[in-house]
Amino acid sequence: HSVLVLRTLIPWAVGLAIISQFISYLGSGYLLSKVLALSKQFVKLLRSTIIVIGSASIGMIAGGMIGSSAAIFRWTSKSNNHPEGAFMASILPSLFNDLVLVVVSMFGLIHLLIVHKLSKTQLIGFISIILLLVFVIGLGIMSLRNREKAIAIGIKISTSMMHIIHKPIDITSYRKIFQDLFTSWDTLRSNTWQKPLSGAFINIIFDMLTLYFLFIAAGHRVSFGVLLTGYGLPLLLGKMAFMI
Repeated sequence: HSVLVLRTLIPWAVGLAIISQFISYLGSGYLLSKVLALSKQFVKLLRSTIIVIGSASIGMIAGGMIGSSAAIFRWTSKSNNHPEGAFMASILPSLFNDLVLVVVSMFGLIHLLIVHKLSKTQLIGFISIILLLVFVIGLGIMSLRNREKAIAIGIKISTSMMHIIHKPIDITSYRKIFQDLFTSWDTLRSNTWQKPLSGAFINIIFDMLTLYFLFIAAGHRVSFGVLLTGYGLPLLLGKMAFMI
């Protein structure tokens, strides 16, 4: 049935959608390679893109975002023998992508407000999500200003979680992981955040273009405002629902 549907679509628009998705994955690969470079691990774009595609495939069938992050950690640590860098590679790309997604979603939310397509219930829901994001950002800022206290709290939470599942915990290793995260942040602040962020933008923008070209292929052209809303807000809601 999918093949029959595909035959009814405009071929050149489907081709542009495929090309856009390919570039989107290249953006993800570029983002991953630049995050790994923060810990002095230099991975070629092709390999980092293959890792991203493989991890996304695993995420689809096993564990979603957690499964995808675990796959990235396994493959990057196995190939480079650098668990600290692999840990950052499994976390930071998602944070960069989510940051761009929040920006896109904000424009979508503004569009809905302008065209009066947002009910009171939806408005309350989206404002709640934004407040939750602000709280998470504020928590991150406080952690950066009180690093030792944040590390102590992180180790305490990790110890409690490991105790629940009856697993031993190496406090020294966990402390090093938290310290490496703070070191990565300091590295990002020193004018190296632009490249990972540009990779996230390439990923999100060309993913949106994929959706746009598929609408054109189906003979239904959508406006820029509708594209921002229909792409950004559902993904943001899905990520927030997963976190909650």
